[in-house]
Amino acid sequence: MEAINFLMLRMININNNNILRKCTLLDWGGTGEVVAEGRWSSNDPKVIVHHVPLGPHAIRVWVDLPKKSDAFLWGPNSKMTYIEDVVGSTVAWPLDKVILSMLMKEKLYKAQECHDQELYKALTFL
Repeated sequence: MEAINFLMLRMININNNNILRKCTLLDWGGTGEVVAEGRWSSNDPKVIVHHVPLGPHAIRVWVDLPKKSDAFLWGPNSKMTYIEDVVGSTVAWPLDKVILSMLMKEKLYKAQECHDQELYKALTFL
């Protein structure tokens, strides 16, 4: 049990590295166009994003670099409408419109393949 906890701690620390969490946001309208680059934060449906629970089939990401500043947000509000409005902040985005970095995918797949549900949960709910 102690070895698993150590492994989880090690993996979580590695996962917190910004390089591993990089992701690309695609236009949620279906064009396939890249609208921003950012960092994966969480897919826990209970996590709060701008006072609203994330919900299912969504991911919370930090938006670092807008690629299409005037792209509409998936969940706009009175203060935020476009990608450029959320640079440096988190935003909810449809899970199927986020491309995770290869390193992040590799860590998630390895945790799933090992049937280590605790580790998989730790990686997916950071």
